[in-house]
Amino acid sequence: MRFRQVGKTDLEICELAFGGASIETVSEAGAQAVLEAAWTGGIRHFDTAPHYGPGISEVRMGRFLSGKPRHEFTLSTKVGRLLVPDATGALQRRLDYTHDGIMRSVEESRQRMGLDRFDILLVHDIGPETYGANNERSHFIDLMKSGWKAMEQLRSEGACAAIGIGVNGVDICLRVMEQVALDIILLAGRYTLLDPQAEPELLPLCAERSTSILLGGVFNTGILATGAVPGALFQYRPADEAMLEKTRQLQAVCVEYGVPLPAAALQFAKDHPTIPSLLVATASPDQLAANFANYEYPIPFEFWARLAECGLARHYSLDK
Repeated sequence: MRFRQVGKTDLEICELAFGGASIETVSEAGAQAVLEAAWTGGIRHFDTAPHYGPGISEVRMGRFLSGKPRHEFTLSTKVGRLLVPDATGALQRRLDYTHDGIMRSVEESRQRMGLDRFDILLVHDIGPETYGANNERSHFIDLMKSGWKAMEQLRSEGACAAIGIGVNGVDICLRVMEQVALDIILLAGRYTLLDPQAEPELLPLCAERSTSILLGGVFNTGILATGAVPGALFQYRPADEAMLEKTRQLQAVCVEYGVPLPAAALQFAKDHPTIPSLLVATASPDQLAANFANYEYPIPFEFWARLAECGLARHYSLDK
């Protein structure tokens, strides 16, 4: 599997990455099995966060990666949520985007994972999509006033090689990029066959600034894997009729060219110059194997041209 450069840094990451949100709800044995399947399949970038579990994903991923040579993989985790025990000892999430909060978050992630450094650190879920406009404003101020200085300090001290944000929205990426320089953005679900929001403004800006995108959510939380079936999910909610109909139209073109819909979803952004890696998240080794197969499925150029002709999706290669 190929490795590609992150922004202007010296860091290179694997073209397929494993998303750690998927291993928080399965058994320990199940988590270790799918992580081993990812490694065997050639994945060498692993993404996690304190938010996942809470803490469970980091612990399980750290346990797995501690048995692998450190120079053979890259790792990303996130900051912005501290884990604080309540009266019962259960971990509760507490938002903190300040300098001290970020420094504490990284140290606690090191302890949970049993690893001394990360390759990428991402500010997690900064933006109104998560907290609403009023609450988000204070978090954004904390990040810009002191938190981002912590990120730059951690990078300069060698605690990581690249810094950025991990979000679900395009507008917050543009806002942050007005203030600071990002090495990388983990963007979920906003450059897909069904949702190309990142295409008009964010992708050109990332190309101009040499900011990479680690692209998650290529199936839009389900519908591009399952098709337009009853109860299909789009961005964590039941898809509306307009989205179901667009998916049916995509499926019709897939049938015309003999291309599985999940293969088209996975390869829509494959090899895009600003997207060095695609994030896949599953707790099933069988589903992971299907993702590997769909990622390599031969798709003719004419398929992408047909999607554009039908006004369904425009593949970046058509502009070359």
